[in-house]
Amino acid sequence: MTTVTEAGRVSGDVQVVAVDDLFFSMTDDRGIITHANTGFVKYARHPPAQLRGAPHNIIRHPKMPAGVFFLMWETLRAGRPFSGYTYNLAADGSTYSVYATVTPMDGGGYLSVRLSPQCPEWENTANAVYATARQQEEQLRSQGLPRRDIARRGAEHLGALLRDAGFASYEEFQWATLPAEIARHDQLSVGLPLRPSAAGSEAADALELAHHLRGALDSWFGEQALLAELSESLQQVGAKLGVELGATLGGDDDLLAVHAASDPHFREALQVWTQMQPIVRTSVRDLTKTIHQLRLESERTRFSVALAHLQATMTATFLAEVVDRGAEGRGSVEEVVSLTAALRQGLRAMQAQTAAHRALTASAISALERTSSIISIPRTLLLNWASEAPAVTATGAGAAIAAAVSEAIHRTGGTFAEFTALARRCHASGQEHDSTRVGELLTRLEESAARLGVPRPAPDER
Repeated sequence: MTTVTEAGRVSGDVQVVAVDDLFFSMTDDRGIITHANTGFVKYARHPPAQLRGAPHNIIRHPKMPAGVFFLMWETLRAGRPFSGYTYNLAADGSTYSVYATVTPMDGGGYLSVRLSPQCPEWENTANAVYATARQQEEQLRSQGLPRRDIARRGAEHLGALLRDAGFASYEEFQWATLPAEIARHDQLSVGLPLRPSAAGSEAADALELAHHLRGALDSWFGEQALLAELSESLQQVGAKLGVELGATLGGDDDLLAVHAASDPHFREALQVWTQMQPIVRTSVRDLTKTIHQLRLESERTRFSVALAHLQATMTATFLAEVVDRGAEGRGSVEEVVSLTAALRQGLRAMQAQTAAHRALTASAISALERTSSIISIPRTLLLNWASEAPAVTATGAGAAIAAAVSEAIHRTGGTFAEFTALARRCHASGQEHDSTRVGELLTRLEESAARLGVPRPAPDER
């Protein structure tokens, strides 16, 4: 069915974006297109001359909720990159879907790299949320609300829908989806372009550097996947510890009270345990907050590495064009320079995030050691009583309570040990990565890209 909207004519035709077709564009601060690569032009189906100088929303699809773009601009103006699933509308009315990333540049303007979505489980979640949000926006539009109010309320509704889907914010959703898309893309892609026959040329040397840079980022990406798993496990074990510490020692509370009244040693141990509980609970609650921050920092860093990975891939694509087209391809050098600038920004962010992750894991280990020390006295008293109680009362309430106490204390001790071991693994894994290699390769690539803009002198001129 053909629908006419302010965004253009929707024909109902669908373009399927190939796995290795990457889109690149740059805009100024107002969202006006200044650069667009052949992939962008191919699927947008607008003449290149028409795209340059046009607002980027020339390809906006009417099915996209305004709330998404409200969130996008809010994120970009805060200086953070944005990513997400989008429908785009081509000049001929056909629709094509991409996973888009947008990076605010330090010098002004925005750089965007997009790829074909390959994770249907995430894309379907996004599309379902978009459809519901779009319905609400249509209702608001029918009530005559101003456009900006519709977009703002649409963004709020999107946030609520994503919370229902298990994400505290849109940013947490993008932190999960971009790494997943990059991992799937790597599985399906034919790989970075190779030009061995051009070895020795400046462009081929730069392309080789881009390969090495992507390889270093691949390694970093793999480390972040491990850290994400460890952080998730830490949060789960931390929640289990909180439940165990908050539980009773086992058995009937009235029976515990009666036995404590008749057994001074048990009464003493139980009193110490009870008095320590508020302190321990506070420590565990603070520790849980630290672990939550650790998980978020891990997801944020993995997102940043995934974005750098995509930008390095786009850089290699442009450099292959320079190799293939020679002097005619030098127009791509400007895009390479912009991409290396984005990569440099990203590297600074990744280094700061890695440092924050290390500080949080160190803080978590210190908190665990403090909590373990606090709880050690009542645990020891209770364990000593439990080991002696069966000998004094081989049957009856004493033996039953001793068994329950012993089980509860050992269970909590086991969870503490598991928690501490995970925190130490997380800290050790976070310490392993050294970004020096990435920084050195990026510096060499920046220098090579700068030289690409200047023709090499002839042999007799050197």
